[in-house]
Amino acid sequence: MDLKKLIPLYIGAAVGPLGGFGVVAIIPVFAKVWSVDFAAASLTITFYMIPFIVIQIFSGPIAQLFDVRKTLLAGFGIYTLGGILSALSGSFSFFLIGRVVQGTGGAFLTPILMAMVGEVVPPRHLGKAMGGLGLAYTAGVTLGPAISGMIEVRYGWQSFFYFLSVLSVTTALFFMVWCKDVCPQTEGRHSLFGIFSLIRQALSHPGVVSLSFAAFSLFVAYVGIMTFTADYLKTVFGLPSDRIGLLLSLTGLSGLIMSPIAGVLGDRWGRH
Repeated sequence: MDLKKLIPLYIGAAVGPLGGFGVVAIIPVFAKVWSVDFAAASLTITFYMIPFIVIQIFSGPIAQLFDVRKTLLAGFGIYTLGGILSALSGSFSFFLIGRVVQGTGGAFLTPILMAMVGEVVPPRHLGKAMGGLGLAYTAGVTLGPAISGMIEVRYGWQSFFYFLSVLSVTTALFFMVWCKDVCPQTEGRHSLFGIFSLIRQALSHPGVVSLSFAAFSLFVAYVGIMTFTADYLKTVFGLPSDRIGLLLSLTGLSGLIMSPIAGVLGDRWGRH
């Protein structure tokens, strides 16, 4: 495996969940800054995840029909813009707009990066490489609250979004330099009907719908628990954001351990 090519792919895989889940630890801060209740402040996750989920359905097919490389770089650019808009927002409404933009950019990262891993590594190492991708994604989910909490306590909540933007730009630069021969332009008819055709083909594969529903259910349960826990730790115990983030990040340690193990077992015994 060419590890140098995998590095920007793995970092890029962590960028999306960092922006989506990292804010959990500082939602109580948003509630205080914008003078809104906790339920309203929690919309910062919702306004990120709605475009992230919806547009993600189309981002992979769009990349296949047009130019994979340019689509991915556009995703990094939109994500960076969203982070800057969020940091510079002067009102809660404008802040939510920035989150929508950031979620839109994140939607163009995850599925494309996942497909690109298959082009970088040989088939015999695919399971191990996908395990590494899962590890990177889980690291973004796990470490996001801890990172946001530490940054907020020391530099303010805006600095977390600047951090996300800098990380996005840096990853895009690494991709441009180290993955020059990855993802050549894809020939094809540029039409919306072609995109729906690709989506239909993907949904026709056995297990896709059931696995997607299982992942959706897991996501709702996981994020819901983390959100309520952040509010509880702040209101009942009065903990600062860095300690809240650290406690929330402990929940993902099992995923960090199991992701590479699952990849190795998949290569050895098969993915089924």
